[in-house]
Amino acid sequence: MRNGSNTGKLAFYMILVVLFIAGCSESTSVSQSSNQPTNESITIEGVTVSDTQITFHGKSTLPEETCVITELLADDAPISWWPSDTCSYSKQGEWEFKVSLEGNVLQTGTQYVLHAYPRGNQNISATFAFDLGGPPVPSE
Repeated sequence: MRNGSNTGKLAFYMILVVLFIAGCSESTSVSQSSNQPTNESITIEGVTVSDTQITFHGKSTLPEETCVITELLADDAPISWWPSDTCSYSKQGEWEFKVSLEGNVLQTGTQYVLHAYPRGNQNISATFAFDLGGPPVPSE
């Protein structure tokens, strides 16, 4: 029986060694959380308004073909006819968004603000304020 108890002790020690080794090993898992900062960015460089269309353009470090969504506000209220669900795709670090005015008119004296961001991620965004009044006239 003495041999049987030695086998039991050996098994016990083997289990301890396995548990010790398992406790010392490290497991690393990498996951990207939405809270982690990214190097992605977007800017709005300018706007052109004509009688028939409005065009915004900008630069970005977004991946190629990222869908850029825009929202246009007039005096802090969203413009109902603005195609806020239409994508403009980033290409070679640039993007451009054209909207036909089709009977809609932008008003002089109204403060407009455009927001641009990748679809589904408003944490990366750009804002561009403009009005149609032009620069102030210098006094004489």
